Parts: sequence; C-alpha cells; structure tokens
Amino acid sequence: MHSSLKTPIKNIAVIGLGLIGGSLSKAFSCNSIRLKGYDISKVALGSAISSDIFDLVTDDIDLLLDYEYDLIYLSLPINETLKMLQLLSDKGVKTLITDSASTKGSICELATLLDLNFIGGHPIAGKESSGFDNSDKDILLGARHIMIESMDKDNLNFLIDLHTSIGMHVDVMTSELHDKISADISHIPHVIAFSLIDFIREFNNDSFAYVGAGFKDFTRIAASDPVMWRDILLDNKKDIIESLDSLQEVISKWRDMIDKDDSKSIEESIKEIRNIRSSLN
Repeated sequence: MHSSLKTPIKNIAVIGLGLIGGSLSKAFSCNSIRLKGYDISKVALGSAISSDIFDLVTDDIDLLLDYEYDLIYLSLPINETLKMLQLLSDKGVKTLITDSASTKGSICELATLLDLNFIGGHPIAGKESSGFDNSDKDILLGARHIMIESMDKDNLNFLIDLHTSIGMHVDVMTSELHDKISADISHIPHVIAFSLIDFIREFNNDSFAYVGAGFKDFTRIAASDPVMWRDILLDNKKDIIESLDSLQEVISKWRDMIDKDDSKSIEESIKEIRNIRSSLN
C-alpha cells in the first residue's frame, strides 16, 4: 500500500528502462507522478511504450532534456551511469539527479567533481531476469533503499519521501559504508555463485547432471547480467577483495574442522549459523 506523497517531486525523467528503471517507473506511476523515459534499446522502448505509463519514451537524449523535471533518475549500469553524469554535466543540467547503481563511491565522486545536483541512491531489489518486460513494482515493496548522505537536506528528505511513498524502507549512509555492505551482502554472494559453477565446470563437469533444487536455489544469482556484474565487481574491487580475503579465512576454518573430524565444533557452528539465517526471514 502506497502512502500519500508529500514530496514536490511530481515530474521525473527515467534514464534506463531495464528491470529497476521499469519497476521504479511502474511504482511511481501509481502515485500519479508524470514520467518520461529514455533508453537506447529498441526492445526496452517498445515495452515501455506498451506499458502506457509514460508521457514520452525516446532514444533522443536532447529531446528528453527539452522538458523540465523535478528529478532525473538514472537507472543504468555503473559505467553507463558515469558516462551519463558526464553528459548531463556537459549539457549544463541543474536538475536534481539520483541513481540506482549498485556501487556508490566512484559515482558520487564524479558527481561532486562535476558539481552536479546529485544525491546517490541504491534500491536493494531485483531478480536475475533483466529488462523492462520483467520489471515489477512489487519487487520494491518492503525493500530497502539506500540514500547517500548529503548536505542538501531538503532534497534528501524529498527523495526519502519519494521512495517511502512506494513502500520502500530508506536508510541513509556514506558511500563508503554502502559499498562495504554491498560487497558483503550482494557482491560476494554473486562471486561465490559464479565460482561454484566455475569450480564444477573445471573439475567435475558431469556433476551438473545431478543438481537438485538446493543447488539451483543457491546458484540462482549466477544467471545475472554479465555486463552489469563485470562493472560492479571491478568498480567495487577494493571492498570485494578485502571481503574475499576474509572469506578465505572462514573457509579455511571450516576446512580445518572437517579435516580434524571436529564434530562438536561443526555442529555448534551450524546451530549458530542456522539461528542467524532463521532470523533473516
């Protein structure tokens, strides 16, 4: 259920009409926000037009920017977000800008360097299938949205209310903390899923014939978009490598327990971990 919208953000340009851009657009449209959309994909443009929630859908950035907005919402992969920030700066855009990219450090740094009216964000929602056709406003309902700290308290509060109004829970933090948390709870799990399938392919390819529901559930995120995840892993390299190094220490601990037949430690560890996992539901 959506709350009443107190923010003055009533007119949004959405740049990037994929899974998240489409889901956000569908959610915003339920609050009577006027939307115009931009994408370079003919498939995305066609699907967005068919959704009938946009006043305008175009692949012409100059046409899009001919109109006035309360907010420009970038929903692009990391490298494309960086390029779009530079383009908007080159075109002298002064409108409030936010984004949905999965890392924040490099994006916020560039926006500051370009002196853009920018406040970074990241909706923690999604699924392994991509594209506007798979977008769904309900994936945002109850999900967390991270806003990056800003000295512009008025616009920060407007953005908080905008996302709260579509049923999201908003947290505010630094870009450094965001990227560290994202490495631990999103980026590392993807690396593990990629690595597990890579491991079986490399050492025992025949095992794939016997995978069950548990393996499929565990590795579901390995079906994610390759370009998007290439950019995420390289952009957040420092935090990811630090977390991988720590993870290797934990894996070594489990290896030692198994090697030493330490049944008591194994059982106690699993009990503790089971309780933590149960509390996440």
